[in-house]
Amino acid sequence: MSTYYSLQGRVMLADRLLTGRPGALAWAGDAPDLTLKFSQDKDEISENYTGNRGTASSMRKALKATFELSLRYFDAKTLALALAGTVIDVPAGTVTAEKLPPALAGDTFMLDHRDLSTLALTDSTDAQPKPLVLNQDYVIDSPEASLVKILKVDGFKQPFLGNYAYGASTNVAAFTIPSIEKYGVFDGINTIDNSRMRAQMYRMQFDPVSDIGLIQDSHGLLKLSGSLLLDVVNASKAEYGGYWRAELPKVA
Repeated sequence: MSTYYSLQGRVMLADRLLTGRPGALAWAGDAPDLTLKFSQDKDEISENYTGNRGTASSMRKALKATFELSLRYFDAKTLALALAGTVIDVPAGTVTAEKLPPALAGDTFMLDHRDLSTLALTDSTDAQPKPLVLNQDYVIDSPEASLVKILKVDGFKQPFLGNYAYGASTNVAAFTIPSIEKYGVFDGINTIDNSRMRAQMYRMQFDPVSDIGLIQDSHGLLKLSGSLLLDVVNASKAEYGGYWRAELPKVA
């Protein structure tokens, strides 16, 4: 590896096994930034006999390591990292007689499930429910978001009832777990000389993001951060250390 460096590469994440090794690794996506930061808390005393109050002793109390990881990709897994969330796969299905809230002409409502494929609305007339006519009594404002706009309410008995089919989806429920911890591997390329290096971060504990943009006028970016926790299993190995290690090509 040359004296100069400018790194790019893939960030891979996995669940950490009890052995201290990573499980199956998955690419986190295009990452324009991965930064590790280190600090230590110290207890220092100053001498009182020279007139300079110089530092006479310094004792390290705590070593801290943190990381910052920016991702350009937006999917369920990266969103779960950002939001301390749970990923839940919802299969396609059907719904019968979902009640809509009280409606006035012009009101728009959201059905419980997204990705609407078919919809039939009826009223609540006891003997024979009356069907609402699509594009006359109601319109589907957004099938992807399952938004329905009521155009006419006169002559119908509410509540309106929805019978529909919906597509499969993947949900991310935010802030449902205390924290997410991953084993990180950086497969790095020095773009100066194309040499390769590898870095391993044994316990990356992700913090929930402070903000997430849902509307942008340019490419979006997820800015993740968290702590590198001490791995007591790997700390017992001299070539590993307790937090992370960098592996470089051997120089002849």
